[in-house]
Amino acid sequence: VVSFMMPSNFTINKLPRPKDSDIQLRKASSSYRASVKYSGSWSEKNYLQYLGLLNEWVSKQKLKVIGKPIWARYDAPYVPWFFRRNEILIPIKQP
Repeated sequence: VVSFMMPSNFTINKLPRPKDSDIQLRKASSSYRASVKYSGSWSEKNYLQYLGLLNEWVSKQKLKVIGKPIWARYDAPYVPWFFRRNEILIPIKQP
């Protein structure tokens, strides 16, 4: 699944219509998420390392996790690994 977030000044009616019928536009409700950003490769090892750090932090803050983690990768595959921006987001209950 690939997702794109649009700035808040766009409404769903102002977005261009997809030419492919398999692409769906939908409005996501607002939510709270704990996150950690990191740079480097998209390896599972890196993902698990930073997910562990984020889970530790969430636990120490006594936040309630309400969903599965999301692995956000912001750069194209041809961007050198040391320039890549990554993030892990965990849905949490409003603090």
